[in-house]
Amino acid sequence: MTVHRICQLNIEALTELSELLKQIPDEFFTARLSEYCGPVGSQIRHIIEFYKGFLQGLDLGSINYDNRPRNSSLETSCDEALGQIDMICHHLALLDDQYEALDFQACGGADQTISTTSNMHRELLFLHNHTDHHKAIITLLLEPTGFKLPDNFGLALATRVYQQNKALPD
Repeated sequence: MTVHRICQLNIEALTELSELLKQIPDEFFTARLSEYCGPVGSQIRHIIEFYKGFLQGLDLGSINYDNRPRNSSLETSCDEALGQIDMICHHLALLDDQYEALDFQACGGADQTISTTSNMHRELLFLHNHTDHHKAIITLLLEPTGFKLPDNFGLALATRVYQQNKALPD
């Protein structure tokens, strides 16, 4: 799979998220709809910050999703979130195969960091799956509100393909 195709999958997932943000009522974006996880806005912030961490990590040669600023304004402003998603999509559309091995770091506990090697393709696939995972959480948050989500919103790409193939006659 080419980096262009993986970027396109991420852009499609983010575009689907943008379309939801353009339709969702403000109160559903910021309200705590579940006692078990944060509002839709916090899910959006989390997704955006991982993509920004990836893009910044490419520039630095080291990715660390855990060591990221938490921008709380992304949780309360759909417009700001939409602007960030547009910026991320723009940068993803420009990526090429220029990045080889990348240093990857993660929190390993108090004052401990785990380091390993990754690559751009693997991280882009992770981001796509991570985005789908949080879109599924958004689906669960919005379900009790009666807000009509697009068909297949929050379903992983592999699940969509499986269901489509299952529906085809033998």
